[in-house]
Amino acid sequence: MVNMDTMTPFGADEYGVDATPMLQGEWRTLIGGGLGDGVLGDPDATTLKVTASGSDATVDVSAGAISIQGHLGVTTGSTNLDVGSTGTPPAAGQTRIDLICARLDPVAQTIGLVVLAGSPATTGAVAPSMTRAAGGVWDVPLARVTRVGNVAITNAMITSYRTLCSPTTYFGGTTDLPGDAPDGSVAFRFSDILVRVLSGGSMQWRSILDPPWTTLTMASGYTSAGRAPAYRVHSGHLELRGEVKRTTGGEFTASTWLTIASVPSSLVSAISSSNFPRVPCAMSDFIGAGELRLTNTGLIQLAKSSAATAHDRPQSQAWLDGARFPLA
Repeated sequence: MVNMDTMTPFGADEYGVDATPMLQGEWRTLIGGGLGDGVLGDPDATTLKVTASGSDATVDVSAGAISIQGHLGVTTGSTNLDVGSTGTPPAAGQTRIDLICARLDPVAQTIGLVVLAGSPATTGAVAPSMTRAAGGVWDVPLARVTRVGNVAITNAMITSYRTLCSPTTYFGGTTDLPGDAPDGSVAFRFSDILVRVLSGGSMQWRSILDPPWTTLTMASGYTSAGRAPAYRVHSGHLELRGEVKRTTGGEFTASTWLTIASVPSSLVSAISSSNFPRVPCAMSDFIGAGELRLTNTGLIQLAKSSAATAHDRPQSQAWLDGARFPLA
């Protein structure tokens, strides 16, 4: 047997040999690797929960304990944080998104509660970036605060971002999953498996068996003909759904590849540049009167068959439903 470089803890009481001291760094590696970052408590507890009185621009963080990178921080009472005096206040009509975080500073040997102020914006306000430097300052989010104007903070403006040290598992066949479940939670339903993740600035339940749909980016000159065109990646394939038409309402050009939409190029990098996958699609009342193809740059293109003839409706609409392209 080849011994590992670090072997601890061993003590005389259990094994009858000389005790081996356990260094703080070794303890942090052991605890941090097992617990992960997050509050200590169950999903229904109020541990380090962020709330507001509704009378001013401050928030209160309840008592509790948190593990950050193997370090332990404990507050024994409620902590009041002044959000309004941090950063640039939002003017009337402006939105500012802030984060309430627990912050580890291993150099200063402190764990504290901080307000990370966002930038006021009339449109497109985003949350501020957290600091996460290996071996340095490390932030763990507890809540997001969204205000429009420099107004008093209410609980309706607060979204909980608290995470537990260990994921929580839920079972059942209903769709009513807890909206305040911690990051990393897993839900086993009779027909699906879902994971609680941070997505698009909010905590969401995301299926790992039945991925959600994302709206397609339509090319200039093309738009939805009813049901919004969308895509998803499922089992190594790009799947499409929805209805497409020209913005003019006119017919599609025959025997010409027309770019109607696109997906991120990162999804299609494995597609051969000389052999784009193709699938048939229905157009107006013709079944199989068109063809779709997916390029290795993420373009979704459509070509109407030149053999199609006029019928009781013009070929001015295409159905993407059922289109399924292999991504490799």
